[in-house]
Amino acid sequence: MTFRSGDSRNALVWAEENGKIEAGEKVAGANDGARNTHTETFTLNVLEAGAGVLTFTGPQYNSPQLDKFDFVLKEVTGQPVESDKSDLEALVQYANDQKDVEGYDMLIPAVKVPFETALEEAEEMLNDATVTQEEVNAMYAELLHWVHMLSFLGGDNTELKNKVDMAEQEILPNIGNYTAETAEAFIKALEAANKVLEDENAFPEEIEKAKTDLQNAIDNLVEDEKKADMSRLQALVEQAREIMAGDVSGYVEESVATLESSLAMGELVLTLPDSQQSFVDMVADALEAAITGLTQKEPEKTPADKSELIAVYEP
Repeated sequence: MTFRSGDSRNALVWAEENGKIEAGEKVAGANDGARNTHTETFTLNVLEAGAGVLTFTGPQYNSPQLDKFDFVLKEVTGQPVESDKSDLEALVQYANDQKDVEGYDMLIPAVKVPFETALEEAEEMLNDATVTQEEVNAMYAELLHWVHMLSFLGGDNTELKNKVDMAEQEILPNIGNYTAETAEAFIKALEAANKVLEDENAFPEEIEKAKTDLQNAIDNLVEDEKKADMSRLQALVEQAREIMAGDVSGYVEESVATLESSLAMGELVLTLPDSQQSFVDMVADALEAAITGLTQKEPEKTPADKSELIAVYEP
């Protein structure tokens, strides 16, 4: 407080009508004719919470002239406080009962851990005589929140794990045997399933969805009909073209015609990338046989000159 005083014996006396504040007295005097201001601080000890009337009076030598009077409230910890814990106590009992309910062990960690932490803190609060009603109410709300979350049970991921193991061991190493589109869908489903397996807080619905999606991706895999190897046919076609571009007049016409038709078929097949390997091989074999089957014509025989022979035998 800030005051002026002309008597060093001036003081303040206070009391609360119901004794909620400890009564006391504070000397606040000076001998300067009340010309200067002075400051004094003192403590009021509150004994009981609640509304009341605090009265200040002057003692025998009167009180000083008050210029300013400030109250600063300070909470003293460690002192007994009257608070109603009945609702919290009942909730703690209910929460403890839930730990014995079937399926409690299946709670996801994201719920089980904070629930047990809140329950432990609430039990400690029940034994703490210094907590305020506001703290009790806040603890009640926190524990009640996690009690409401007790329905979030985790799921059994055994079947999902078995399916993932099968997919990784039997399908993934041969994924190149399937079309790019269906293989990509399978890989995405497998990755999603592994993420669910890694999530200890996965719900049953998430586990079931991952298992179904992976199975669908497996069922939808389509084998890729690999493109035939046409390198041998290509080489034979080029060889046949060289032959046909040269002088083939020395070959039997029928063998040239066979080569010509086989070459035409080979060139056609080269334009058909979806041809089966067996068909490509058959056309290549036919073309190779036509090349090796080219037959040269026999040289024409010149009639012998028999004039001398006739002359010798003429009669």
